Amino acid sequence: MKLNNKTNTFILAIASAFLLSACGGGGSSTPPTDTDPVINTVKLCNNDTYSALKKGDKVTALTNDTEVKLRHNQDGKREACVLRGKAKIN
Repeated sequence: MKLNNKTNTFILAIASAFLLSACGGGGSSTPPTDTDPVINTVKLCNNDTYSALKKGDKVTALTNDTEVKLRHNQDGKREACVLRGKAKIN
């Protein structure tokens, strides 16, 4: 089944919203500070540069204004980059 570009963009937007939405849970969460060590940060979307995602990887927003772009490359592997804000792979 061949999907057009608008359908792919819509699916990507829905997947991004789902990944970046906060799930309800007990307890308090404190936002990260600039001094927190960030391991496996997602690359910025500069010069078509993406971070490779492995099976089971999850992208987590580190700031409230984070926007992440997800895609599949020519080899069918998932990749992500940050349009704005900060994100990490865990």
